Amino acid sequence: MIVIALAAPLLGEPDAAGVAIFFGLVLLVVCPAMQAWMMRGLPVTQLRDADLEPVDRGTRELDYARALGASTLWGLVVVALVLLAPQIFVAVTDGVWWAWLGTAMFGAMSVYFSWLLSRLRKSRRVSRAT
Repeated sequence: MIVIALAAPLLGEPDAAGVAIFFGLVLLVVCPAMQAWMMRGLPVTQLRDADLEPVDRGTRELDYARALGASTLWGLVVVALVLLAPQIFVAVTDGVWWAWLGTAMFGAMSVYFSWLLSRLRKSRRVSRAT
């Protein structure tokens, strides 16, 4: 949306210059100020390479799936599919470009949560067998 607002003056939209200035100020002033304000009370921690334990991607994803739990993952898969269906409908019927962005995003979410769920179920099968 910010890119569209900044490009609006080039497209000849009325009052687009004010919108572009507003979003420009938000990007240049408010975001760094909020970041500095939020970090003002955090203590500084000194870390060495020896302090960090290496974790491979599969272990990290499996721990993430275990932390979420099967019921949460099922809910996320259902929500992602419910959000994907109207995006596909709009993309096919209207053919607008932004609907394909939503289709790609919600489709990727569906695939990722389904993959996490399959990893979680597979790990539980292996642990029951042993």
